[in-house]
Amino acid sequence: HNQSTLETKCRLRTHPNKMKITPAIAIITGATIGRLLLSFVIFPNNDASDTHNHNPLRSLLGPGILPAIGAAIVDPIHTWDHLKEACFWLRNKNGHAVPSLSGDDAGFYSAVYALGTRVVAPPLVVATLGETFVCHPGGGDNVLTNFLFEVIPKLLLLLSDAIGAYCIYCLGKRILKMESGSNEHEMEWHTMQRQEEQDKGIKSMDDDDDDLVIPGIVRPQRGWIFGLPSIIEAVPPEINEEGLTNAAANKNNDGAMIANGNTQQPTQEGKNGNHDHRKKATTPSINDTTKAKESSPLIDDNKQRSPQPPILPMDQLPLLVALSYYCNPISMTANSIGSLRSLWDALLLLSLYYATLPPTRRTKVEGILTKVPSATQTSFCLACATYADVGYAVFVLPILIWRGMTPFLFHPSSTPCSSSSSSDQTPSAKHAKIRIGQQQSQQQHEDWMHVLLLYLVSLGGLHFLASTLVGGEDWCCYRDIMVRTILPNVAFVQQDDSGSVPGPSMGLHWYMFVQMFDRFRPYFTVFVSGIPSMFVVPLMIRLHRYPSVLVATFQLLWAIFRPTTTVHTLTLGLHLALLNPRSIVRMRNGALISFFALPVPILLFVTFHRMWLVTGNGNPNYIYFQCFAYGMFVNIIAMEFVSATVKRDKVRRMMENGTMKKLLAKKKEEMEGMDTKGIIEKEDGENENGGSQKKDTDKVEESNGNVDDEKATNGNGNNSDLADDADSIDDDSSKPEPVVVFL
Repeated sequence: HNQSTLETKCRLRTHPNKMKITPAIAIITGATIGRLLLSFVIFPNNDASDTHNHNPLRSLLGPGILPAIGAAIVDPIHTWDHLKEACFWLRNKNGHAVPSLSGDDAGFYSAVYALGTRVVAPPLVVATLGETFVCHPGGGDNVLTNFLFEVIPKLLLLLSDAIGAYCIYCLGKRILKMESGSNEHEMEWHTMQRQEEQDKGIKSMDDDDDDLVIPGIVRPQRGWIFGLPSIIEAVPPEINEEGLTNAAANKNNDGAMIANGNTQQPTQEGKNGNHDHRKKATTPSINDTTKAKESSPLIDDNKQRSPQPPILPMDQLPLLVALSYYCNPISMTANSIGSLRSLWDALLLLSLYYATLPPTRRTKVEGILTKVPSATQTSFCLACATYADVGYAVFVLPILIWRGMTPFLFHPSSTPCSSSSSSDQTPSAKHAKIRIGQQQSQQQHEDWMHVLLLYLVSLGGLHFLASTLVGGEDWCCYRDIMVRTILPNVAFVQQDDSGSVPGPSMGLHWYMFVQMFDRFRPYFTVFVSGIPSMFVVPLMIRLHRYPSVLVATFQLLWAIFRPTTTVHTLTLGLHLALLNPRSIVRMRNGALISFFALPVPILLFVTFHRMWLVTGNGNPNYIYFQCFAYGMFVNIIAMEFVSATVKRDKVRRMMENGTMKKLLAKKKEEMEGMDTKGIIEKEDGENENGGSQKKDTDKVEESNGNVDDEKATNGNGNNSDLADDADSIDDDSSKPEPVVVFL
C-alpha cells in the first residue's frame, strides 16, 4: 500500500496538470448534466410559450412566468420558434409571395417574406437550420424520428456553447502570451523583482532598473488578485510628520528619539541639560522627516511590505473564464428556450480563435517552421455571423488589428521576462531599457488586407446564394428582403404595416418607441440606431493597441444599444472583458457594485412583466424603470472598463517616455521643500515663545541687577535670520505642484 501511494505521488509530481484538469472535467460534466435536465425537464418544448400546462416552472410560479423569462434572456427573432413560423409559410406558400418576386421568377422561399408574415430570418438560415431541424413532418408514427428532431437542436446549441468555451480558453491563453512579451509585462516583472529583493534585504546595485519600476502612485489597487504589482499600505500611521513629532516628544525624557524606526542616542548637549537640546528634541530634524516621507508610496514605493498572495494566477484565468461561460445559468436557460444566439456567438469566437493563431509553427519531426493558414477560416466564420446578424460586422476591426493593420502593444521582449518567475534567476533583463515601438522578429500576421477582402467576398457570396433562393429578375428585387432581414438587428422598427412592435425587452427602445408619435418614429429609429456607431472610431483611435479590449468593449456597448437587449448578450461581453486582467484590476468599486446589482433589475423585470401582461396589476412604467437601472449598471461597467484601459495605457506611455520619473522627482523635491518650510516655521514659533519667556526673565533679573544684554541681543538676531529663511522657502513653495493626471 505504501509503495502504491508513493508511485501515485510521483506520478502527480511528474504530471501536475492532472490535478488542475480533474476539477475542470468534473465541473464540465456537472454543467452538461444540468443543461440536459434544464432542456428536457424544465423547457421540454424548446420555447418560452405559455401554452404548455405540464411545464413544472409554470405549475410552480403560475402562468406568464415563461414568457417573462424569455423576454429577459432571448431575442425573439433568433429562436427555433421563429424558424417554425417560417416553415409554416413554406408549407402554405400557395397564394403568398412578395409582390416584386411573384410570377415565374419567384423562388421557393419567396412566400416566407410575404406581407404580414413577420419573418425576418435570412433565407440561408431558413434553408439550412429551418429545413434541417424544424421543417419536418411532426405527429408521425415514427417515434424515433420525432425524438431525434427534438434532441438534435438541443444538442446543437449545447455543442455551440462548448465550442465557444474552448475558443475563449484558447483566446485567453494567446492574449496572455502576447502580453508576456510586451513592455508592460517587463515593467511589471522588474517591479515585482525589486519588491522581492527588498523583502529579502537585498540591495539592488543597478540604478538603471528604477526606470522600469512602476511607482506605487500609479499601480492598480487590486493588482495582487492576479499577482500583478499593486498599491500596498506600507507606511505605519506613526511614520508621518505628526506621529514623528509625538514619538520624539514621548522619548525626550529617556534621552532618545525614534525616527523612521531607528533609535538615535542623545547628544552630549542633552546630557549636560542644555536648554537648546530641549527644542531640538521636541521637533524632528529635517533629515528625519525627509526619511519618513521617503517611505510613503507617493515618493519611494520601493520600500513597501510584501504583497498578498494572488487569489487567481493569471495562467489559470482563461480556464476559469471558459468554465464560467459554459456553466453560467443565463446561457443554459437561453439554450433551453431555443435561442440561436449561441450559434452566432460561437461563429464569432471561432473567428477570433483563427484570427489569433500564430502565423507559423514547427513540425514535430523535422522542427521546420511552416505557415499556418487561417485567413480563410477567420473571414468565413465572421461572414457567417454577420449574415445572421449584421451587428457582428464591427468585430472585423479588432480582427484586422490582430492581422497587422496597425502596430499594437505586444512587441516581443529580448529579455526572458516570461520565463523568469523564479526569484533566484538574474536574467539580463535587468540591464535592458524600454524599447519603444520596436519591430523585432514578432510572430504577427501581416495579411489584414487579405482577410478584409476574403470577408467581403464571403459575405457577398452568402447574399448571392440567398438571392438565388428567393428569386427575382435583378439584385434590386432582393434589396427589399435584405432590408427586412437586416434592419431589425440594428434598429427598433415595426413588425408590419399594422404598427405592431416587438414586445418588452431589457432595453429602452420598446418603451421610447411606443411613446413616440407616428411622424417622429423614423427620426427616432435613425437617431437611436446610429448611437453605437459614434463610439467605434474614437475607441479604435484610443485603444488600437489593445484589440482584446476592443472586442469586449464592442460587445458590452452592443449589450446596451441593441434594439432587443437581452441578458444573454451581456454574458459574452463580461466573459470577454475578464480576459484582460490588467484592465480589470484598475476598475473602481462602482463597477463591482454594478455587477452585483444586476440581478435586482433582471428579477424585477421578470416579476413586473408577468404583473403587467398576465395579472394586470402593473403597467409598463414598472418595467421601464428596471430596464433603465439595468442599462445604467451595464453602462457603468463598460465605462469603468474603458477608463481602466486608458489608465493602463497612460502608465505605459509615461513609463516609456520617462515622464513618470520626472514628475515624481519634481514632486519629491517640492515635498521636501514643504517639509523644510514646516519645520522651520515650527522652530521659528518656538524661538519666538522662548524669546518672550526670556524677556520676562530679563525683567526680573534687571530688577535684581543681573541683566545680560548680549544674550538677549543674540537671541533676537537668530529669530530674524530664521524668519528670513522661512520667507524665502515660502516664495519657492508657492509654485503649483505637479500632479499625475489620467486623461
